[in-house]
Amino acid sequence: MQRLCYITAMKSNSPALKTYYKMSVRQSEIGDWLREFEEELKAKNLPQKIRYCFGDEWYYIEGSNVIVIPFYLHSLKFANYLKRKSCHVEGLTKKSFLMLLRHEYGHYFECLFQTRKKAERRKLFGKNIKYPKSYLPKEVKNEFVSHLPNQYAQSHPDEDFAESFAVVFKSEAWQKKYPKNSVVFRKLNYVSKLIHSHKNLKKRNLVSGEIYLPKQNYRLDRWIKENQKPKTRAFAQSQKQQIKNFLSTQNYPSFESKRLIEALKLAANEKRQTNTNLKSFMKPESLSLEIKRIRRKKAHYISM
Repeated sequence: MQRLCYITAMKSNSPALKTYYKMSVRQSEIGDWLREFEEELKAKNLPQKIRYCFGDEWYYIEGSNVIVIPFYLHSLKFANYLKRKSCHVEGLTKKSFLMLLRHEYGHYFECLFQTRKKAERRKLFGKNIKYPKSYLPKEVKNEFVSHLPNQYAQSHPDEDFAESFAVVFKSEAWQKKYPKNSVVFRKLNYVSKLIHSHKNLKKRNLVSGEIYLPKQNYRLDRWIKENQKPKTRAFAQSQKQQIKNFLSTQNYPSFESKRLIEALKLAANEKRQTNTNLKSFMKPESLSLEIKRIRRKKAHYISM
């Protein structure tokens, strides 16, 4: 079945994603990695009643016990084929796969034990807010963990919790890495206490039965088109010097200048893709306005 789908993907009659969704995660090439993760759960006496299925990307289905894994991981050869086509793929190595799975399990743990309702959780991680389309990471030390790329813990309180959970879940090394008086240490210490006392926490009833996954009728070629990274790196580099020259005339600290360079490069790419007048955008007055937007966190830096 796996080999058949891989060969079909190479041909013009692109299969529907539901063909991959029906595959067994446990019987796929990542089955051994999944069993290793389950051994980790067993060793920590954490709930193991998780359902794993293939979908269009990594995520946890809120209110259920379902963790969705990208369909392309049914075959690492297939996943690398998509990577060569410049598609955004995640979890191609055992290390990165387990990092992502621990993160998604953190979402499941938080939902199962309703930790968002706890006052200390809200105090440490923040109140629940709407997910932003993009975010501008802060240049702060010892406030957020560094686990997944792009300082993902900074994107949302739920992601901050899941990232903190993944770090605590992996090992106790965090106790030596972060100062005891830091914000991130208090976050990790809180999550550690939750993990060790989870049997005393009240569980909520989760949705059981069949789960509908989105994009089932998408054809693979459509998914590839939507997930291919835009080839704008060379273009962004061509604008970089002009942006650097402009920022050299401003009085921003060096660390913030680096962030603003990346933010303005991305903004320039977006202007190019939307056929906006790029020459006008690159003028000092336009760049100054864009910087004000970025500093108010109303402009894109890292897309989620």
